[in-house]
Amino acid sequence: MKSPIALDTSLPKQTNDLNRFLQHLEDVSERYKNQEVVKRWLQISKTIGKNALGDWGVSGSSNIKTKGMRDYAFLVIRKHGSPIHFRDVAKQIEKMFNKKAHVATTHNELIKDPRFVLVGRGLYALAEWGYAPGVVRDVIKQVLEKNGPLTKEEIIDKVMKEYRVK
Repeated sequence: MKSPIALDTSLPKQTNDLNRFLQHLEDVSERYKNQEVVKRWLQISKTIGKNALGDWGVSGSSNIKTKGMRDYAFLVIRKHGSPIHFRDVAKQIEKMFNKKAHVATTHNELIKDPRFVLVGRGLYALAEWGYAPGVVRDVIKQVLEKNGPLTKEEIIDKVMKEYRVK
């Protein structure tokens, strides 16, 4: 058997994890090389866990062992896949995890956590998606420093990719 697989603390898709795990089972009989058996093996592991959304990862990770509103909000925004308003984040936490989520509490947690970036009026995205923190002026400054002189239309296009404004 190959060396143990290294799972990162992010949330790869379940089928990717299972297929990756299957690749490491060279010395195991073919009848045990199916996804149902692998799921059972992973479920009895103490180092690998599954969160409420069905994603696998390191059991100690905040993505798997959710402890508070920040972790729930992170999973909701990540599952949504694009910037989302903090009120909708609170609604989705209640819907997906059956947890009471006050809008104000959710908003406060989004403000405090560096994993989230405010990209518009009440809209939050994940910093890992490449959104730049700050107000529009800061984003324009970063765009100009990165790209040099640009036309007005080019600046607007690049800023709109980073920040949601009218």
